Amino acid sequence: RPERAFGEAEAARRRLAEALAQAWIRADALRAYLAAEERQVAVAPLVTAHVGHELWNNLSGWARLFSLVGPEAPAHIVALARGRIYPDLAALWPEHAEAIAARRLEAADERELARMLHERRLLLVTVRDQFIPDDLARRIVRASRRGCDRGFLGRLNALRAEAPLILLVTLRLGNRAWVEQEEGLIALLRALGEEFPGLAVVLDGMNAGAETGSTHGLMSLEEERALARRIEAGLGGALRVENAVGAPMAESIALCAAADAFLAPIGAGMAKCRWIANKPGVAYSNPMMLRPESYDGRLYDNPRFREAPRPAVFLEPEAVREVEAARHGQPFRANFSLDWRALHGPTRALLARIAARKAQAGGDGKRPA
Repeated sequence: RPERAFGEAEAARRRLAEALAQAWIRADALRAYLAAEERQVAVAPLVTAHVGHELWNNLSGWARLFSLVGPEAPAHIVALARGRIYPDLAALWPEHAEAIAARRLEAADERELARMLHERRLLLVTVRDQFIPDDLARRIVRASRRGCDRGFLGRLNALRAEAPLILLVTLRLGNRAWVEQEEGLIALLRALGEEFPGLAVVLDGMNAGAETGSTHGLMSLEEERALARRIEAGLGGALRVENAVGAPMAESIALCAAADAFLAPIGAGMAKCRWIANKPGVAYSNPMMLRPESYDGRLYDNPRFREAPRPAVFLEPEAVREVEAARHGQPFRANFSLDWRALHGPTRALLARIAARKAQAGGDGKRPA
């Protein structure tokens, strides 16, 4: 499928044509570059502009590289302004910040990077992997917390100290979306709030300030923000709500790490609550994605891609009703219909297990800030 290459096929053809045109225009520089006998290695990121692939394929590559040879091995470490979503390398590996800074080569975009390659006679190597070690996930959480302002951290600490249970609820619109999502989540969360006094809910979704492209172009941050506001208003103060839709990525990750469990549609948003925070939770989607043999549906449970992943509780495909054959020409992106009561049982059971475990550990389940 085209999205496997982080973009549509037509966009890939345009980029190839642009690269060939630039090679023709800069033919003299290209010949001089190819004629040079010595090269310095410059390691560059894999630019995906996608919250899932940026972690899965780019940051995992840096983690592998640094674990094998350290940041001192390459002559240059390329930092591209475009496509940055997570904390930069120096923030993730603070113990190597000095070595990274000494080798850092700034480029605004790929075109400027190409010019640097020709002028400096660099040999470009792009990192890429597909396994997220637990150490990398923990580094992302720590760096994200350090990137949050004091006001937010104060609210986060208060939430952790005062709420016996925190449930992260991910919203999704545009494709692979629950069509009764608004009224369904309001009814579900009201019911859970009555069963678990003091329950706090974090509404999560797309993030502001993080450049996202590819399949995220099918979604709208403003529509998600409006949906989150309506859900919060519909709950009418029945339970505590922290609205993180449109929040900076650092705050969203910090909230995911603070949650006890998630309720989320299968999709790239699970990079935060599953690949990074590794939380237990309930996953739902259209019938195709819920089949046990679905590669995409079980992506975040796969130990080939994440060290020691916590398995999710998946809704049974029979509990979901198809409302369309495909969306954007792709069956696995089809929206779906769902009775909120089908989510209530597994979510209540999961929260009850977590609450019992906390009670057994002692106290009222509240955590120190």
